[in-house]
Amino acid sequence: MKLGFLISSFLFAGLYSLESSAKPVLDYGASVILSITKSDTTYICSGALVSPNSVVTAAHCLVGAISIRATNTKNAGSLTKWVAASFWQINPGYTGNSLESVDIGLIRLKTNIGSTRYFVPTVFPVDHFADYLPFYRVGFGRRVLPTNIRTLVTDGVSDGHQTGRLFTIYDENGVPGDSGGPVFFMRGGAFYLLGVHTGRRLDEHGSLLNYSNFLPLDASLITWLHHSLSIPE
Repeated sequence: MKLGFLISSFLFAGLYSLESSAKPVLDYGASVILSITKSDTTYICSGALVSPNSVVTAAHCLVGAISIRATNTKNAGSLTKWVAASFWQINPGYTGNSLESVDIGLIRLKTNIGSTRYFVPTVFPVDHFADYLPFYRVGFGRRVLPTNIRTLVTDGVSDGHQTGRLFTIYDENGVPGDSGGPVFFMRGGAFYLLGVHTGRRLDEHGSLLNYSNFLPLDASLITWLHHSLSIPE
């Protein structure tokens, strides 16, 4: 397994519900809800906590003159405090087209968000991804407070394939607001971030398909994240 960089000895925690009621309910606090305001419009994106005050998300969530605040979830989906962002960065490879460029960004929060556990970014094994199934995805789109935490268990990714920089998986549950949410796998109690959700695929008529894209992490993106995390506030 090619790991990226271990940000913390405390690995991913929090709360999410799996699709089947027969499956266990796990805890997580490292999946982040982003409330983003542009002019007089506020929208939701999702993100992955990779240090006490750093969130990885989709670059297209961070475009323009915006303000950002973030929170995570605790027991049964209740919200913790909202924390404002101090600054954010868009990967220089992002050109405004999520399908053809590097749709990833990093947010630095003014204070710690209140989780002691974080995702561990790791290189996505494109050539043998089936060895790492099932994947999981967390998204907070169409959130109705105080609950509405949805998780897609992608254990049927036999038709997953690379589409340029992106990886496409079967996903009939993606909605607006899921963008930036973590795609990850679990091994030995550790949770490894494979990439960020960038959106549902559309057909030639603009209708939603039952497939979603995510930007897989590679060595260059992990290097960029490491460098960005080292920049003083």
